[in-house]
Amino acid sequence: MIAMSAVAEPAPERRPVVVAGSSHDRLARAIADVALLGARFVPCPTRLFPDGDRRVAVDCDVANVPAVVVQTMAAPVGEHLLEMLLIADALWRRGARPMGAIVPYLAYARQERRTTSAEPLGARVVAEIIDRGRFEFLIFVDLHSASIEGFFSTRVYHLSAAPVLVRAIASGGIAAGEVVVVAPDQGAVKLARLYAQSLGCTMALVHKERSRDGVVSSHEVVGDVRDKRVVFVDDMISTGETLAAAARTVVAHGASAARMTAVATHGLFVANAVDTLRRAGITDLVSSDSLPSISGSGLSHTVVSIDHVIAECIVSALR
Repeated sequence: MIAMSAVAEPAPERRPVVVAGSSHDRLARAIADVALLGARFVPCPTRLFPDGDRRVAVDCDVANVPAVVVQTMAAPVGEHLLEMLLIADALWRRGARPMGAIVPYLAYARQERRTTSAEPLGARVVAEIIDRGRFEFLIFVDLHSASIEGFFSTRVYHLSAAPVLVRAIASGGIAAGEVVVVAPDQGAVKLARLYAQSLGCTMALVHKERSRDGVVSSHEVVGDVRDKRVVFVDDMISTGETLAAAARTVVAHGASAARMTAVATHGLFVANAVDTLRRAGITDLVSSDSLPSISGSGLSHTVVSIDHVIAECIVSALR
């Protein structure tokens, strides 16, 4: 009788896995496809029950395999935050080691400080929740304030989308003497200075005031904008009210109204933000893909991917 040799079981896949939450599947796939990372993409089916409970499942062998969860904090923020922690728990129980989280846009980042004693420190609350995910590292892109890094006990990598956004602006043709980079408020000055230096342009600042009922108004401009093409720079565009007020102000101070560009890492574009920007004279938008892109905005909108920036950071974090 001839003994049959045992059929060898295929070796389990040991490449890092990129696991997609439901908030931005496209970006997760793009990160996994970056050759430098050498990762495999793992979808994570999610099911919402009638009573509001959410079920996720990681249906692959990830034991002793590095795993990163990609989940940007787009609306609904609470649901996406909880889903990320459920995915992390599933990965941990299946033995994934080490684990990291990629959160391109961190919600509640504008609550990094309290303006009254009645308010919570929202950014810290979110940080403490994310720290419960057993992650060994976290990757964020252009946090609203660098001070937020200190709210986490987990190792943090804080990336900037500025280099890829600057390249996108420059590729459209920039005549340094004809363009001015404008910070729409005091909080964007540091970012605007970085863009101005990278593009070889001058910069200006618009002073912003916000009333108690949330109405934004701008009146003064520091710097020369007369007859210049304006490029506004900020970390995010939410309702667009700040940029719209700044656009009206620079035009009143002599800036060219023929073409005005708004650049931001995070394009939330909530409510009627795009219409607000269009009515104020903004003609072009440039943003990263930290959040799912809008469609049919009616404005020229360039979306630049941060997939390679994030993939390079993951490689570094896993060393």
